[in-house]
Amino acid sequence: MCDIRYFKAAYHCYDVAVHLMKYYKNDEMYLNDVAYNLQQCVEKTLKAFLECKGVTVPQTHNVRKLVSMSRNSGSAGKAP
Repeated sequence: MCDIRYFKAAYHCYDVAVHLMKYYKNDEMYLNDVAYNLQQCVEKTLKAFLECKGVTVPQTHNVRKLVSMSRNSGSAGKAP
């Protein structure tokens, strides 16, 4: 079953990044936070996709591994 919590968490990370970028785009400390939140957004979106495909989601922050698992689970993307 597809649990939307990962999708909600991913959207929250994206929303935080957008707001930080809007108000602090010239501050390197905040840009690091923007990058972190965008990475978390991608990671959580991939985990949500995998969960919806019935794949056991690993406890990892390795986006390459999650992308590879997503490809093996039916995503349409091709390797660059």
